[in-house]
Amino acid sequence: MSKKETFEYFRRTYVRDNYRCIYCGRDMISSLDDWLSLEIDHLQPTSKGGKDEEDNRVTSCNVCNKLKSSYYPKENPPPSGDKEKQIQVMREYVLKKRAAEQIRWLKALQQFDDFKEHHILKDDSDLSRPDPTKPKDYNV
Repeated sequence: MSKKETFEYFRRTYVRDNYRCIYCGRDMISSLDDWLSLEIDHLQPTSKGGKDEEDNRVTSCNVCNKLKSSYYPKENPPPSGDKEKQIQVMREYVLKKRAAEQIRWLKALQQFDDFKEHHILKDDSDLSRPDPTKPKDYNV
């Protein structure tokens, strides 16, 4: 694929989707970090028989794309000709995964706050991060 073809490959999808992640709605051009998080996703992953065609490509942020990964429902897959239904099914899946990850993130934040305050981890999670105010060789 030539440089021009590569540019058009991405641009057509991004412009069609208004530079928004179709899963979480994130505006992918509101900051440099958002812009650098911009990705193309295949609604039906190519590893699951999806084609690398414009109708199967959507704009995604890197977080949603990572959470979706190569997911495609085996049972009751959305109709291949109904793109809106496909987007709806994938969006519901990704948003459930985001909610679960948010709970994990909040737990990690709490554990880190507890660690900073008490210098011990309260469970088995491997979330230890050294206290930046202590020497590197201290024992936890």
